[in-house]
Amino acid sequence: MAGRIYSLTFAAVAVAAVQDFFQISAASNVAIIIHEWQVGTEATVSETVRVRMARATAGTVTGSPVLRPHDAGSPVADSNMDINDTTQLTVGDIHLEDYMNLVTGFHHLPTPEDRIKIPGGGLYMISMQTAPGASTLMSGRIVIEESG
Repeated sequence: MAGRIYSLTFAAVAVAAVQDFFQISAASNVAIIIHEWQVGTEATVSETVRVRMARATAGTVTGSPVLRPHDAGSPVADSNMDINDTTQLTVGDIHLEDYMNLVTGFHHLPTPEDRIKIPGGGLYMISMQTAPGASTLMSGRIVIEESG
């Protein structure tokens, strides 16, 4: 059975420090699959920052942003997410370590067999590991699936 698809966005956030773009806390009764995420900026000068996708071993996800269902008939998501949190989760297993050019942004759209699955009760982070040289407006989006 297919799960329920949700997305979460942030827009025009001034970013000047390292941070978790997305922090994910899967509810105990569901698993989460990350289908896609992207970050773009208003930058016009080429600069690179390091980005990372990793399981987290500790930290708190308050869940104040609202996950938006793609199907209007879907219930509220069981899981919690935070965006643009400068209190980063504790890094566990790293799944992706790469660089993002601030002019072109970053778009992660894995094939189905390469999608990350977060078990019920698991924590996950998608983060920026190096700060931009100057405060930069950033926007982003993540698409997840809750199943279980």
